[in-house]
Amino acid sequence: MGSQLFQMVLIGVISVIAFCPFSYTASLESSASKGVYYNPIFDGSSPDPYIYLHTDGFYYFVLRIGDGITVMKNDRLTNWRSPLETMEVYQTPNGSANLWAPEIHFFDGYFHIYFTMGTGPIPTQRMWVIKALERDTPFTNYTEKIRLLPPTEDFYQIDGTVVQNGDGRWYMMWSGCDRVGIDNPTNLYIAPMSGPTELSGPRVLLRTRTMDWEGTVLEAPQYLWNEDRLIIIFSANAYQNKNYCLGMMYLDNYSTSDPLNATQWTQNIDHPVFASNDEAGVYGPGHCSLTFSKDYNETWLAYHAMEIPERIEGQPDNRTSRVEKLAWGNDRLPIFPIPTGLGIGLETPTGEPDY
Repeated sequence: MGSQLFQMVLIGVISVIAFCPFSYTASLESSASKGVYYNPIFDGSSPDPYIYLHTDGFYYFVLRIGDGITVMKNDRLTNWRSPLETMEVYQTPNGSANLWAPEIHFFDGYFHIYFTMGTGPIPTQRMWVIKALERDTPFTNYTEKIRLLPPTEDFYQIDGTVVQNGDGRWYMMWSGCDRVGIDNPTNLYIAPMSGPTELSGPRVLLRTRTMDWEGTVLEAPQYLWNEDRLIIIFSANAYQNKNYCLGMMYLDNYSTSDPLNATQWTQNIDHPVFASNDEAGVYGPGHCSLTFSKDYNETWLAYHAMEIPERIEGQPDNRTSRVEKLAWGNDRLPIFPIPTGLGIGLETPTGEPDY
């Protein structure tokens, strides 16, 4: 069973299962007492955090550390300073460079890790996947990298994610350019897949930049389900400065809609849904992933942000990983908080051990 399908089943509420097996309603608060956590959740540079809650009840956090991909396992979402297990599962091979933004997914009994990598010049960045050789564990050897390009195209391609909900349809979304040899400006694209390791059709332009706050960059699409609505959260503008932010778009009636048809998507949300909080010293929050509390009653946002308004060229990467809880509105869309500054106590997710 795919990881996304399992999550959708568990977050369904019994009263609406008769309508749709993948339904979701506003989160139910636990009456149990909660602990306190503080951002950031990991010491040191940790851009593009991807955290996945697996069917075994543990969180898996995948990061680029140095020139490799590291997978961590933990029983807590909010503190990764001493994870239960850690393993570097991939190293940038000779002749390759600029490994970015790994994601970890679980499909058909195997963990898959998707990432961006090129040969040096930024316009050579493309999407790749490696698949675990053993079932049910990410702490193992992996296949050789598999390229994820549309069958007849070869364009700049970064920040890919895989959309699958158990109905037999697979899609990949990513950030890319409209011609060869450039890496900016970028748009969001989508293409069909035949399974988790192969694209089966041409790319389709899903979203281009039409609003000032988007700047020249759209990237890092992620998704949530709410009943039959597919919600995409994407990053916009330049990650190096305070204008980096999150935007949102969505597709209603997914089961009878065509995700490859951009006109069927609602794309008129005219403001960022998550942006810098200057007063709290939180700048450029973005490149998120989306996960859940252990009881699946709460939706959580993992993201990176900076403590200064603009990254200084030549200085170490100062983006750090943070998490915050999302709420849900009556319109069936997530409600994002104002980013909280470092060192401010926040309630832990329901079901998280307090030690």
